Amino acid sequence: MTPKQKETQKVTNEFIGERIQDLLTKRNLTHDSLAKILNIDRASLTRYILGQRSVNPSFLIQISKALDCTPDYLLGFSQTLNSTTPEIQDICDYTGLTEKSVENLHDLTNLFDAVSPFNPGETVNLFLESGAFNHICFWLHEKIRTIKDICLQIEKGEENDEGLVSDYNEMLNRFELLEYRAHKCFSAFVANHNEKIVEKYQKPLEKKYDKAQRKFFEDMDKADQAFFAAMHTKEGKKDGDSE
Repeated sequence: MTPKQKETQKVTNEFIGERIQDLLTKRNLTHDSLAKILNIDRASLTRYILGQRSVNPSFLIQISKALDCTPDYLLGFSQTLNSTTPEIQDICDYTGLTEKSVENLHDLTNLFDAVSPFNPGETVNLFLESGAFNHICFWLHEKIRTIKDICLQIEKGEENDEGLVSDYNEMLNRFELLEYRAHKCFSAFVANHNEKIVEKYQKPLEKKYDKAQRKFFEDMDKADQAFFAAMHTKEGKKDGDSE
């Protein structure tokens, strides 16, 4: 195996290990319980999770059944845990989103459509198309990635106490900066789109309101004038009858 092939295999092993660990958390399973299901010892499972051992095809099928997912999901070829409709599968594969994320977006869009049938998904699209969305995603991605890297170094015994303190403090400073940028960008997004919403929806509504209010008062004036005119006519008739 060439050095490049070894590196590729290493990255693949680590990726599979991360997905196994993520699924253990989602399924609320312990290392011991999964090892028992797979009929292997805990130490062997730990080596798979840390990416220190390659997963052969037969074991890949075995572990995917144990974790209730597809082998393609463990390998990273699919973002859906189980077989689903082709449409959702295509969306997940194209975007990298999980099936749950796609369902949440769909439900959220339907919720807004139920409130207002105009411009389906416009609210969601405004945010997804903005720079604020990118900044927030980058902030969360870096936070998760950095924490995982430090934890992995600790598990592999590559992080001493001094290095851990230094890396942890550096991590907190970086998180603070990324969070500040994300918050600033999101605030700008809200302010910018608030102006657009006011311009596009609120101002035309205010014009309609002003027009309706003017017509209401005009109608009230006409009604008052008609009432007083009728009263004046009635009083005039009474005066004529008395004479």
